[in-house]
Amino acid sequence: MGTLTSDPSTFRPSDLRLLTFNSQTLLHFPPSVGGVQLQRTSFITLDIRPYCLSSHMTRKLQTPILRNRVKIRGPHWAHSKFCLAALLTFNWTPGPRKLRWLLAVVSFLILSCGLDVEDSTQLSPPVWVQKSLPEEWPERGIDAHESGGIFLEWLPNPSDENVQSYLIFRTEYFDAQDSLGDYELLSILDMRTDDITEYIDRTNNVNRRYYYVIIAENDAGNQSTFSDTLSYIRFGAITAVSLQPNGVDIMLPQDRKVQWTYEDDVALENYTLTILNGENDLILRRQLTPGNYIGGIEYFTIPDTILLLSGDIYKWRVDMGAQYVDGRETAGSESAWATFLYTAP
Repeated sequence: MGTLTSDPSTFRPSDLRLLTFNSQTLLHFPPSVGGVQLQRTSFITLDIRPYCLSSHMTRKLQTPILRNRVKIRGPHWAHSKFCLAALLTFNWTPGPRKLRWLLAVVSFLILSCGLDVEDSTQLSPPVWVQKSLPEEWPERGIDAHESGGIFLEWLPNPSDENVQSYLIFRTEYFDAQDSLGDYELLSILDMRTDDITEYIDRTNNVNRRYYYVIIAENDAGNQSTFSDTLSYIRFGAITAVSLQPNGVDIMLPQDRKVQWTYEDDVALENYTLTILNGENDLILRRQLTPGNYIGGIEYFTIPDTILLLSGDIYKWRVDMGAQYVDGRETAGSESAWATFLYTAP
């Protein structure tokens, strides 16, 4: 067993973050606190003792954590802004496969209790990018992603709000119980290092509906209200091996026919075929009615009116769509990209 105490002079209050959502408070740890490198922890005992002239509160909890986040069920502390000093004590016992770390935060001292130190800036709730229609290209908004994820996209907040991060929350719809689970923090996007307001949820499962909301947070720790809710179901995608032709040296047949196979049992409504040239310019995007709604081999003949240049390589993909709301799908999938070589007859 060993003990390591951090130097409070190197501790920054901004290192720790208290977040509240759906009756849960989350304490978020950075990769290091007070100069001490944190590692993946199998469990954590947390002792938080805020001191104030008007009140004293002690709460001791033991709960599982994943990566740098720990869920705390208890009072909503997230809207209180504290200046903190920390004493960190680490105890460890070797496990059969890896070291198991026990992290005990012995005390948090509120240095500025009673002072109004909050920035009064009001943040706008994040706004989702409108989901594109099937025939539109490039695609925008929530969508299945060819990597197997669910793609999320929203508009950046006004620059004068100084948004530092976006917090993405997710819950799942349970069909058997006709109910939603608790929203959980899925990811925190730090705008200081990555100024892209999009995210791919790669931890989803097929044929399950997920709901998403976002919160914006500025450099003073103020949070916006929640965005509107979006939802999506990702189907199993058409496999690359079933896309024919597929290969940079595989020629498009003289009849200009492409084909694919789908055999999953889902409520498919239509396909969308996309063809791009080597510069990723759109050549064709068309919504197609399935010849067989329970799967099988499907064909599409590229019309002669679509100009293809002899000797050029093209790439193509087949999306699936279903459960449309206002003409926009809320369930679907994207195949990987296939290629073909076109040679004029």
